[in-house]
Amino acid sequence: HDDTTGRLDDTWEYNGTDWTQVAATNSPAARFWHSMAYVAALGKVVVFGGDYFVPSVTLGPNNETWLYDGTGWQQLSTVNKPSPRVMAPVVYDSANSSLVLFGGSTEVNPIQNLADTWALVVPESAATLSVSSLQFPQEPVLSLTTNDVTLTNTGAAPLDLSSVAATGDFGEVDNCPRTPATLATGSACTITVKFTPSSGDVPSAGTLTLTDNVPGGSQSIPLSGSGAWGQMQASSEPLAFGASDINPSGATAIAIETLTFPGPATIVTGFRADIPFFVNNVDCPLSHQLSSGASCHVQVGFDPTIAGNYSGQFAILDNEPGLRHPIGVSGTANPIPVAITLNVTPTDPVPTFGRLLDVTATSSSPFGTATFSLNGHQVGAPVDLGGSGSAFVAIPLDDTTIPAGAGTYSLLVTVHPTDGVHSDSAVSQSVTVFPAATQISSTGTGLAVQGTAVTLAATVSVPPLQSQFDYAANPVWVRFDVIDGAGTTRTYYARVSSAGSASVAVTGLTPGAYSVRGRLVGTSGSLSPNPYLTSEDLRSAFAVEPVRGGFVAGARPGIAFEFAPGGIATGSLQWVENVQAPGPDGQQHDAYRIITSTSIGSVTSHSHIATVNGSVSIVVVDATTGVQFSATAAAFQLTVAADGSVLVTTNGGASASLPPGSAVNHL
Repeated sequence: HDDTTGRLDDTWEYNGTDWTQVAATNSPAARFWHSMAYVAALGKVVVFGGDYFVPSVTLGPNNETWLYDGTGWQQLSTVNKPSPRVMAPVVYDSANSSLVLFGGSTEVNPIQNLADTWALVVPESAATLSVSSLQFPQEPVLSLTTNDVTLTNTGAAPLDLSSVAATGDFGEVDNCPRTPATLATGSACTITVKFTPSSGDVPSAGTLTLTDNVPGGSQSIPLSGSGAWGQMQASSEPLAFGASDINPSGATAIAIETLTFPGPATIVTGFRADIPFFVNNVDCPLSHQLSSGASCHVQVGFDPTIAGNYSGQFAILDNEPGLRHPIGVSGTANPIPVAITLNVTPTDPVPTFGRLLDVTATSSSPFGTATFSLNGHQVGAPVDLGGSGSAFVAIPLDDTTIPAGAGTYSLLVTVHPTDGVHSDSAVSQSVTVFPAATQISSTGTGLAVQGTAVTLAATVSVPPLQSQFDYAANPVWVRFDVIDGAGTTRTYYARVSSAGSASVAVTGLTPGAYSVRGRLVGTSGSLSPNPYLTSEDLRSAFAVEPVRGGFVAGARPGIAFEFAPGGIATGSLQWVENVQAPGPDGQQHDAYRIITSTSIGSVTSHSHIATVNGSVSIVVVDATTGVQFSATAAAFQLTVAADGSVLVTTNGGASASLPPGSAVNHL
């Protein structure tokens, strides 16, 4: 009630600190001077009477009874009730479960002060447990035992149960209703108390507590029990795996551990192990009591991901003291040698001096470096495997790796892995390097006068696909074999200069025709092939003419002759041609046809035309090796015209002509 509005119908709650207005449902009519108290047995606020106002109906004292449950209002109808009044004091008598009202005032004229006493009897619930305490027998630690307790509502009102809880090593499950549901008068429910001892050293104690609407608000009974430790023995304590090569695709080592149980109270609940060890159950029953003398097995494994020494524990989780049985375990994982495969590909059909050798190394380790060496010479810096396990290098086949030139060398690749699984390893492969192919051509004297020097000269070309060749670092010699008409051979050597040419001056040669075989060799005085360059033989011819007397002589590349008349004609012919000829293998080869005079029949001259007749041998040899493929004999005729031109033929069908000025006729 206030001076402005008058009677009020709002509802407010106080929480011990502050007031909060509640939007309650079904509120009573506005009033003041009413009586109000909290009735614990009902769990509600009770309001009686007061001066109320019902618009367009009535106002003044009333005798209504209302209940408030924290959410809304509900009018309570009773058989008997006090007369309408205001300002009547009320109090809850918990001992008799009654709301007691005394006196009050009628408020209307004539105003009467009342002295009657009234009691609103509130029926109460009562919670009765079937036992006053609960003691469990000794049980194995971690085992589960249960006992049932019955809760009965022995009161006159529904039992409003808000919670059931057990403490310590005890727990509970039940089928009892919870607020807002209630347990009817005379009804019962079952509380199953669970006991799981956590220790075998000290007894277990706890409490079962019910919170409800029974006067006093809760009931409890003591709980007690005790636990017994289990016993277990392992076949290996500690377990040492020793040293093993690491297994990248599975466990490095595995052992079977036997567990025995000398006592009857053992319960195994699980297993665990420190990484990189693991433990798997084989046949051990979990969470069941094992009988005395029982045994079972677990698999213990060692599964490291990188090599090294390891130690740790694997544990059997059971009901022994400490609730776990730790067992030391150790092992050493040795790295395994890295596997390496090589792919060697020359940039030419065969490995060639002065060119490159492409080498790819693939390893079983994705990480690390690969070092490449040829002939003991490391090629560049180590190459990173880059996560793919592959490394590539192009190896120069030159002075930096094979200063001795052609030959068979060891290619060595060493891989240093960094993946923690593999160890260093190396693989070698033989590589045969061949000299670079080139060409050698004659640039020497064609026709010389007896007593003067004859120059034997050759030009060596730079090998194909090479821009230059270092003749200073890689010495190349030309061996010149000079063969006269009688088959006598004189040998001379000349080193190829940096310009690619080689020459030597020869003196003391008698008149006649000479053939020349030029070959690339390793050193002066040697027949060994040159280790840096190779080519087909150079074949050419030259002639030496007499200082005086009658003779006919001439020379051009490939043909040389010198003849003199007399009682017995003298002189010789050397004729060299490039041909293709079948070899012993039946294949066509580059070859030389070498035609050499064997006898001279006549040397004549008429009208400034000289004619020579005789016999020749015709030999076909391999252009590179000099191996003879065939040998035949034939007759020849050579004619020198007045202008110095030459025509030479054989009855075997060979013919050649030299241009004017190629010969001199002093007959």
